[in-house]
Formats: sequence, C-alpha cells, structure tokens
Amino acid sequence: MRRNPAPSYCHHKPSNQAFVTVLQDGKLLPRYLGKWGTDQSLTAYREVLTELNLPQRLIEQSVHVARSAIAFPEHPTPPEDPSVITVRVLADRFLAWAPGYYRLPKGGVSREVVNFKHSFRDVLIYLGDRPTASLTKQDLEEVRERMIARGLSRKVINQQLSRVVHAFRWGTEEKRNLVPETVASVLRLLTPLEPYRSGAPEKRAVVGAPREHVERVIAVAPCHIADMLRLQLLNGFRPGEVRGLKKNMIVIREGLWVADFGIEHKMAYRKQLRIVPLGTEAVALLQPWIDRAPTPESYLFRPELVRRSRLKGNQFSNTNYGHSILTYCKQAGVPRFAPNQVRHTVGEEVRRSHGLEHVQAILGHKTRQSSERYAPVVQELAVIVANTRKVSPRRISSLPSSPEIVGEPNPVVIDQLYSHLGCQAAQQISPTSPSEASADFSPTSALPSKRANVLRVSMAPYQPATTLEMI
Repeated sequence: MRRNPAPSYCHHKPSNQAFVTVLQDGKLLPRYLGKWGTDQSLTAYREVLTELNLPQRLIEQSVHVARSAIAFPEHPTPPEDPSVITVRVLADRFLAWAPGYYRLPKGGVSREVVNFKHSFRDVLIYLGDRPTASLTKQDLEEVRERMIARGLSRKVINQQLSRVVHAFRWGTEEKRNLVPETVASVLRLLTPLEPYRSGAPEKRAVVGAPREHVERVIAVAPCHIADMLRLQLLNGFRPGEVRGLKKNMIVIREGLWVADFGIEHKMAYRKQLRIVPLGTEAVALLQPWIDRAPTPESYLFRPELVRRSRLKGNQFSNTNYGHSILTYCKQAGVPRFAPNQVRHTVGEEVRRSHGLEHVQAILGHKTRQSSERYAPVVQELAVIVANTRKVSPRRISSLPSSPEIVGEPNPVVIDQLYSHLGCQAAQQISPTSPSEASADFSPTSALPSKRANVLRVSMAPYQPATTLEMI
C-alpha cells in the first residue's frame, strides 16, 4: 500500500503538545506545533504541509483528518461542567447505544454504526463544545457549508446531516433528556440540498461495466474470481451475496435449483426474501465448488482454496474481492470497474432484452424505482420508436388568388410547389422560355379557390432556402 506523503498530526501526551515528523538532513526529526487540539497548532500544521509543497487538496484533507482526531480522541476528557450536555456528550452516548440497536439479522453489528460516526465528525469539529440547548438551524447550515467547501457530494452531505438530526431526535426521549424538544424540532426543519442548486458536486451515476470488459477480466483472472464474476453475470448477484454463498443455500424448490439466502442478505432486516433461481449453466458452474465444501455451513468461495494466497479467513471480504478485480482489470488492459457495476450490467442487458419487470425479478427489487436505478431507459429503443412514428404531411393553409410573378419562372420550383400542395397543374404552368412568361400567365387557375396569403414565386435559379417566402 502506498504511504501517505503528508506527515500525520501527532499528540505528545507527556507534554500535551502536537508535533509532526519531517525529514531534515536525511533524518526524521519531530517538529512541535503547540498545544495539541488548538487552532494555533492546526495553523502551524498547515504551514508545515505547505513548506513540503504538497497539493492543496491533500493539505486540506490532512488538516481535516487532524480535526477528526481531535473530535474523536482515544481518551476523551470529561466536560468541565457535567450538568451541561454538549454535542460531544450527545454523540458519545448515541454511539455507545447504537451497536445494541443497529444489528444484522444474524447478530452482528451493522455498518450503520460506522456511518453515524463518520456523520458526527464535521459537527463535532465545529460544534462539539456547544450545549445542545443552544443549537439552531443556522449552526447546521454553517457546518453544511464547510462540508461543501471540503468537496463532499450533495448526497453524502444530506445523508450525514440526516443522521445527525436523527441522533438529536433520539436525545429528546423522556428517559434521556439530552436535547430539548424545541431544538430537535427546529433542526428537523433543515431542508436537504437540491440537485444542482448548491455548490455541492453531484455524484456520478453508477453504470454497468461493458460486457466485453468483464469477459476480458474473466479470461485473465484465477478460477475463483472468474467464477464469481460469471455468477454475477448469470444471475445478477450482489457482490456480498456471491461472496456469502454457502453450501446449504443451494437447494431444490419445486423441481428448480435456487439459492435461498434466508436472513443472510442485504434486505433481510426489512423481512424481504431473497431466492434466486439458478439456471443450468449456473448449477454446472457451482457444482465443483459445492463438492469442495466440507460442511453445509462452509462458504463456496474461500481464500484457502486459492494457491499461494496470503488472505486469511473462511470468506472473501468486500475489500479482497474489489481489489482483486481492480488488479485483473489492469492485467486485462481494460478500464477499472467495481463488483457492483456487474450487477448494473445485468440490469441494463435484461431491460434491453426483456423489460423492466424482468429486471425487478432477477435483481430481487421490491419496487420498480429501485430497478430503474440499475437499468435506465434504453436509448436504442427510443431511436427505433422515433424512426417509426408518422404524422400527416405539412400543408399551406392558404394561397393568394393572383400570385405575383416576377421574371422568368423556374420549372423546378413550380413542380415542387404543386407537388407539395397535392395539385396536378404543374405540367400546365411550366414555361420554357422568357417569351412564354406573359403578363396574363396565371398558375393558380387549377388551385383551390380559398386563398388569403400573398405567395411570391422566385424566378431566380433554384435555391432551396429562399424559394418560397410566406408573408
């Protein structure tokens, strides 16, 4: 793993001083910055990073990490007045309560606890010592502006502040009394950022990886990574589902092979079922891995089956699987893609070939709105429809009773005009010489009688852009 070029903001506990370690004359020497956790020390830290000629974005990121370390110290100091409930006290109590509530169906702690901790960071940096009773909606708006300046996307900002407001609402319960009800009600009035209505950047929509790129990665990847990708292409598995496949999940139901995930899938906490039908090709692909599983509870794809693997554990982690795909993308010479993009690839292909209902069925979505995010509108179908649509031809509503003829009439212009009007009199009014264009020449004798506008027919050589002028 590549080392971060920016030196870390460190804490010298015996003297309570902040310091960084920099390279001077070929030696790593500490440089003290002042009292740890103060704005003066952070300013000195920024100056040191500037002296090292680091990119401005890396400097801002390093300073923010330093502020986060101050907001979440390993051994936080108790507040000076225990009777005053600050935002930091509220965050500490909520994060201590959250692991017992946000749990997976199998009993593990949900990742939502980590998401709450990340959501509190910016709030604790700027509002950590403020009493909860003194907060206003404007305080969260100021924090939000700092998050925008830090480069966070609009969706991430809305999610993090929504979690913070939820924690304040949690603190209003009667048995806790950490936040006044009026404060929580005011904070809930904070409206989320609208798309393209703020300075926050928009996250790029996740699209499917091109099928040919996935196939090229399968060709160079080892058997376990290749078969996991093949399963995703066949059945639209989530990356976590294909990593978590067990021997006892592959069963026969009503004469069909299916993968029944029970409560070991993403939406199990909402009491949704996840039963994936397996085709003949998928069953043939899984059979060798099923035979190698020693127990019914064994994972089908295990690191121990990989030769010369340094990975530990009985299951591939999300990081292992994702990093492996990135490595083989480089070997195959294709742009990098993530495992979840293969699921999007399946959604796009199925919508193109079968329709949105089939996408919802194979991906296991409860609503069509979720399926539409994985399978956007197929533009090729729009092109086909656009080419098959027909309308009646455009008609000129009225013509003058006596058109003004100037110069020599152009037979090509007259033919096209009468063809457009649906008339058959063009053959009667196409003089071939200037002498035939007499003053009593009337090409409108065979036209309908109801004419109101003035029509001028150009006698100049044919020019499509200026032949007809309607006044």
